Amino acid sequence: MFIQDQTAISPPEFSDSIGELCELLYRRFSEGRDVSSFVVLADEHTALLCLPLLLEHWKFPEPPLLIQQPAGEGGKDWANASKLLVRLSQLGVDRSSVLIALGGGVTTDLGGFLASVYMRGIRFVLLPTSLLAMVDASIGSKSGLDVGGAKNLAGLFCRPELIGIWPGFLKTLPESEVQQGVAEMLKHALIASKAHWESLSVAKQKVMSEFLKAGPDALAWIRESARIKHEIVLADPLEHGRRALLNFGHTVGHAVESAFMEASKPIGHGQAVLFGMRVELILAESLTGFDRGREVDAVLSDWSEPLDLGSISIDRLLHWMRFDKKRLRGSLKFSLPVNIGEAISGVECSELELRSALERLW
Repeated sequence: MFIQDQTAISPPEFSDSIGELCELLYRRFSEGRDVSSFVVLADEHTALLCLPLLLEHWKFPEPPLLIQQPAGEGGKDWANASKLLVRLSQLGVDRSSVLIALGGGVTTDLGGFLASVYMRGIRFVLLPTSLLAMVDASIGSKSGLDVGGAKNLAGLFCRPELIGIWPGFLKTLPESEVQQGVAEMLKHALIASKAHWESLSVAKQKVMSEFLKAGPDALAWIRESARIKHEIVLADPLEHGRRALLNFGHTVGHAVESAFMEASKPIGHGQAVLFGMRVELILAESLTGFDRGREVDAVLSDWSEPLDLGSISIDRLLHWMRFDKKRLRGSLKFSLPVNIGEAISGVECSELELRSALERLW
């Protein structure tokens, strides 16, 4: 299941209806031949709101098995992964089975990990139901588990058999979940597409309304973000170079997530990344000469929710950054924009510069 070359990474496939998505599944798995069973991994929300839509158009003779888990980032750890591996065994899942991860980023991350280690690897499918998962988490052939509170400290590169995207699932989401996904889309735009930025940085309510009704503009935005993510991953599947651009906002963002989890006040990934991008834009002003920080920060601030920064400290944030996978010989490396739609990676930053940037938003 480990990626050996660039050709192993296929782009996501889009469907206009849930029926078309199920037909895609049916064709991909040769009408069920050589598949002993399908097992769906879903959290309590997607099992209630999304799974019935899938089952209504299910084309295989036997219904899928279901493994349901509580919603939230807390399920993406070793203890829960171990329980789920035992559950797969109890259900009789074997090497001819196919795991379908139906859900948001936590579920797609966890599903990829479980399928890749169970019996040394079974086939799996990612059906993202959140905006964040559609444009980012499901694309890239990576899985991850949180360890000791550190985001994605364990994981592996793995290849799904299919990434199937049906934007209709967006209609099941609250506004807060849409905001999480837009954060990653704004990141894609800032590092790789000025036109995408200009399209997304219009009035927030217009963008939000389009996503909540899964309208044509929303589909175009999703396709563009998915294209950007896939093209970057395809050029650098194992993150030795260009793929590091996708880390913009995440060095600080992941530390923010860990610090709030430690304080028993977890926040969404997208909100952490929005804050991370705002801090890292301050760094970009001095380290890359980025000169549109005020304009960009206004858009990011509009999509951000107020964070209770009084419940965490800058020192704890810096502590969690020491677990960042992008550290090299003790030095933090940042991916930062140079212009809107253009970024560079591997930018070194001192702790003093980082602390100063954090203090401007505290």
